[in-house]
Amino acid sequence: TIKLWGCKKMLWHRMPIDEEKMQMLPASERQFPFAPPPSGCDTISAEAPVSGLGTKLENLVVNSKIDGAELKKNEWIRESAIDMSPYCQSANVSDIDEKEILARKRDCSAKLSKMLQTDGFALVRGTGMSRSVCENALIAAKLFLHDAEEPVRRSCLTKDRARRGYSPMCTENFASLIGEHGPNDLVKKYRVGPEALNVMHSDSDKSSTSIGEEVKSVLSSLHQPNAWPDHKNWGAELSTFFKESIRKYYESMCKI
Repeated sequence: TIKLWGCKKMLWHRMPIDEEKMQMLPASERQFPFAPPPSGCDTISAEAPVSGLGTKLENLVVNSKIDGAELKKNEWIRESAIDMSPYCQSANVSDIDEKEILARKRDCSAKLSKMLQTDGFALVRGTGMSRSVCENALIAAKLFLHDAEEPVRRSCLTKDRARRGYSPMCTENFASLIGEHGPNDLVKKYRVGPEALNVMHSDSDKSSTSIGEEVKSVLSSLHQPNAWPDHKNWGAELSTFFKESIRKYYESMCKI
């Protein structure tokens, strides 16, 4: 007897899980439905941050023609995605009425709110982000979380895994965050954020009347060094590609 625990539907495919069935999807659909299609080139995008890529990276992108079914799926994905351009891309007010801009923003926020409440995540487009930045980040994530050996990932362990670095499978428990009991999460995670910065501010215990007011350096808990894979464990090529791809993706996300 198999008893389900956790989600009652397949979030990525938006399909309820039937406990009477051993397999919900046909073999052709057992994949991440929103993965970018093959680019049709034999190397990583020309905008990739690393030059002189070796065989391991070049083999990640395979030459293939996109058939009709793939094109149809891509079109469905695009139609399902929420257009964020009313918020993320500046419009020429002379070409679009101000009321129209506000109406588009309201429509965008309403769709975003509905999708988040219904599915728990949102598929978006129109952010202005480079396609190659997103594709390289997906490739880098697969290399690290799926293809690399465990010692490579564990070279990114930190004392504060909730904010930085690698979090191994079955070491976190989402249920506990909402006051419930459940097994540890069957998921691997890697977290990055803003690098450590020194923030100067007045020491409240000191008098502020002195001309030479004393200040101290305070390290915010949200600003910490990122933990990148060690070259010794993974090699300089893969480590550098991962770091630059994830860093560029993070910086692009922060600009949205």
